[in-house]
Amino acid sequence: MTIGVSFKRAINTGFIHTIFRSKDENVIKNTLNTKINGSAKVSLLPTIPKVEVEQIDDNHTALTLVYDDYAIKGIVTWKPTANGFVFMSYE
Repeated sequence: MTIGVSFKRAINTGFIHTIFRSKDENVIKNTLNTKINGSAKVSLLPTIPKVEVEQIDDNHTALTLVYDDYAIKGIVTWKPTANGFVFMSYE
């Protein structure tokens, strides 16, 4: 299993059905960097320093997680709702 596949699996497991207020780079990065409830130190992933977002259509976004020496590219599938966008998957 590659690092990219491991990260995508962790994101899919930890964030499926999470509502994102928007598909903006800062909102996505801040949400993915959220600490686990009750813990000031534990997060699901190593802190993501930068994300790059390219909107494909209303339901899909190209998302790249950028680290100093590695980038993970994939497509996020969203379900639009009245309160924002529900995260469905990162493939």
